[in-house]
Amino acid sequence: MATITGGSDRLCDLQAFDDTKAGVKSLVDAGVTTVPYFFHHQPDPLTTTKHQIGVATIGAGSAKTDTYGPFPTSCLPIAAPSAAAIPLIDLAKADVDRGRVVAEVRAATETVGFFQVVNHNVAKELTDAMLAAVRYFHEEPLEAKAPYYTRDVGSKVWFSSNYDLFRPPAANWRDTLFMEMAPEGPSPEEIPPPSGAWLRSTPWRLGEWLFELLSEALGLPAGYLGLDAGCKDGLGGAANYYPPCPELEATMGTTRQSDPSFLTCCTSTFPSWLKPSIDGHKAQGPTAQPKHGTA
Repeated sequence: MATITGGSDRLCDLQAFDDTKAGVKSLVDAGVTTVPYFFHHQPDPLTTTKHQIGVATIGAGSAKTDTYGPFPTSCLPIAAPSAAAIPLIDLAKADVDRGRVVAEVRAATETVGFFQVVNHNVAKELTDAMLAAVRYFHEEPLEAKAPYYTRDVGSKVWFSSNYDLFRPPAANWRDTLFMEMAPEGPSPEEIPPPSGAWLRSTPWRLGEWLFELLSEALGLPAGYLGLDAGCKDGLGGAANYYPPCPELEATMGTTRQSDPSFLTCCTSTFPSWLKPSIDGHKAQGPTAQPKHGTA
């Protein structure tokens, strides 16, 4: 475990933490009862609730899947437009009334910026295997994870805590395993052993399908975003893990943000407090109630 000075030299303390190559999980394993000061966040005006969860997240440059496991405490923000509900779109209807589905996608992206999809052909068994592999990696002993720890985000596979650890005023209480999936994924030798299931199960076809609908919603040919604009070549997966947090008021697992990816996909295991924020408006009530089997 890193030796933290208590704030006399923040850069040195961050470097000492990073040099452990162990991430936030190591702090919890060491039995910390307070959150190190460089994880301390100022209160977010749009954060209204504390949540008892842990999370393994598969993200992509163009697609993302979330699942939330039975871990204790982690604090994430709440922000949502008042009275907005996340639309539910049935992809099976695209075969018989594609124009209507395209219109629904256009309306959802123009207003809320989020939508749920059903009949997406991603089997539950596949996502279960993916999520189990991610959790297994993050809960492995340090010696199994340390070889993958790097700040070289140009690597096809990397593990770290906060890819931007040295830049923001406060770090987030999470660790991340990342894999670049396109145009060429990592070789079998580069992949942590339990994570092969992730590669086999990650629903990349769903992302391609949504690119087609979004292209048509923009009045463009179906293959424009995926092929002509190169979105299919920007796929990557970020598996975030949020260990139990001893001080909910001090830090956050994920701050209020705009994802840098063009398209983000989540499984139906994302929690009902995951809410969109439009123009910084605070939530007046719950807006995202995930339906079983949706993405």
